[in-house]
Amino acid sequence: MGHHYSSAATWQFAAGIVAVGLTWRESLGAVALGFFIISIVISLNGATGVIHHAPFPVLARASWGFWGSYVAILSRVILAIFWFAIQTMNGANTVRVMLGAIWPSFLTPPNHIPESEGIATNTMVSFFLFWLIQIPFLYMHPNNLRWLFMVKSIIVSVAFIAILMWAFVSTDSLEIFDQKPATHGAAYGWVSMSSLTSVTGNLATLLLNQVSGLFCKMVCAPETARDDGAKKGVKS
Repeated sequence: MGHHYSSAATWQFAAGIVAVGLTWRESLGAVALGFFIISIVISLNGATGVIHHAPFPVLARASWGFWGSYVAILSRVILAIFWFAIQTMNGANTVRVMLGAIWPSFLTPPNHIPESEGIATNTMVSFFLFWLIQIPFLYMHPNNLRWLFMVKSIIVSVAFIAILMWAFVSTDSLEIFDQKPATHGAAYGWVSMSSLTSVTGNLATLLLNQVSGLFCKMVCAPETARDDGAKKGVKS
């Protein structure tokens, strides 16, 4: 789960929470509390995989029944589609900024897409390019992408420190310590709960997928899980 903590999507939490009216201190508190709640649910949900060595589609039948489990599986599929689209859009915005840094004219091209669509031509091109880059990785088994997550964790950590240094140098870094919340009363409570929900919702898919994790299924009986994985072509 570590790669979730060192991703661009996770960085957006603090900025998004501050943007809705909370301070950076409250933003950090919401993120910390959200991850704490998530860790409890992940541990409890992952325990079923540890004990029974069964994936989510199988365990879903215990509460949904054989045919009813397809409802849970289908909802999981739909959620994965939306999440993939959101992550691809994040990547598209990054590609747009990168291309704009190389060719500034890319940021201000003629827009041939109606404004009502909520996306400009350069963003659509960036979306297609990022989607195209992902295709080869989609054909690789997740176990073979371990090196990619390791490299990403290192790059993102370095980028995090660099961006933090840039933010302090390019702004009045001391002003943030005097920041006050922009909302009060009932609105403050709703904003706080909304922010906490956003944090926990980011890893909602992981809460379900954790039970299917090979790690969870290998904890109690690694030899059995490894043999099962070998039969399916999965490397432990």
